[in-house]
Amino acid sequence: FTYSVFGIWILVAIPFNDMTILGTPPIIDGLILIFQGIVSYGCDVYTFGYSSIFKIFDRCSALIQFTWWVAKLFYVPMSILEYIVFILTGIIAVIFKFRGEISMRKLLWVQFLVYHSLWHLMAPLGLFVWACLRNY
Repeated sequence: FTYSVFGIWILVAIPFNDMTILGTPPIIDGLILIFQGIVSYGCDVYTFGYSSIFKIFDRCSALIQFTWWVAKLFYVPMSILEYIVFILTGIIAVIFKFRGEISMRKLLWVQFLVYHSLWHLMAPLGLFVWACLRNY
């Protein structure tokens, strides 16, 4: 859900041909985030606890998303503050992801839901803050 909201914000708020904010065409960033949100919903809500094609799509899409955004560290010029926000967003999100995975393996479902929800909130929210910093 939060990935799709961030993707919609990109499509609505950033001019179609403005590559200065995200370093890539906003339509690509927006659409892959919307797709990620839909696939995540399919995996984490619609088919939670069951085998489904959504599980494969979610992992593949997440890997592509991760690579897409990490690559920006190397070709998008950023200020020190932008680097800090971008990198901390990634680190904190990954910590939440791993804590959630550990909780799931220990069958601590409430803890898993908290960490997994924070994982889904942290990445889009942190990238939103980063994009806003770049816009001003």
